[in-house]
Amino acid sequence: MVSVHFWPTAMFEFLGRLPALTGSLVAMVITAGVGLGVYVGLSRIISRSQSEDLKEGAGNLFRVVGILVALLLSLAFGQVIADWRAIEDAVDREAVAIGDLLSGLRLYDVEATREIRTNLIDYTHTIVEDDWPAMAENELSFRGYALKKRISAAVLALTPTNERQELVKPRLLDDVDSLSDYRLIRLNHAQGQTPFYLPVVVFGFLVSIVCFGSYRPNAALLLLVTLYAAFFGLALYLVVSLSDPFSGGNAIEPTTFERLLHWMQDVEN
Repeated sequence: MVSVHFWPTAMFEFLGRLPALTGSLVAMVITAGVGLGVYVGLSRIISRSQSEDLKEGAGNLFRVVGILVALLLSLAFGQVIADWRAIEDAVDREAVAIGDLLSGLRLYDVEATREIRTNLIDYTHTIVEDDWPAMAENELSFRGYALKKRISAAVLALTPTNERQELVKPRLLDDVDSLSDYRLIRLNHAQGQTPFYLPVVVFGFLVSIVCFGSYRPNAALLLLVTLYAAFFGLALYLVVSLSDPFSGGNAIEPTTFERLLHWMQDVEN
């Protein structure tokens, strides 16, 4: 995905940072207002040419454009949901690697690795308290980087003195490598980038609203246009909101790491 500098998308990205209920309601109101404005404004012009051919052509165009808009929205949903699940999977795997590293360090030598385990607990605490807020701004904390570097150097410096430690050391190194990998994955997905074709979806929505203009406004049509536009706003809001997984009302919470931190502290105490 690439970043899109398109004002409707930028507006929805701003709304995506609001609480979920507030953002979705505002998005629905905005698109409903735009839809009604376009429909009522153009209907005064288009509906002057009252002909069955015009209505039939507008109806056919609406069906084609509506299908394309629906397909593109489905594609966007599939894309952001797949990315969302990949992030959740990476978070779970990172937590498993941290827990496995703690267990491995205790198995290696409880006394010799005490300082490393303390740093590992601090690192997990930093993920929750420092990394998570920083990822809402597309960054990672420097403290987390420093602690990870210190842990990596300490594990690398361990010198096995018996057969068990020789067997455990490669496992520790693998876990440390995993920490680096999953940390970079979190940073990559923290960028909050929307699908590049969302402007096409917005344009298709406006075209479909224009097609309503061949019919004179009445209470039933005004209600249909309002519902259609509001639903489109809700769908677009969800796509944009889920594209930024670490900020806004639909942000992924560090619950996994919070539970892991409690377990680590219990084990060490």
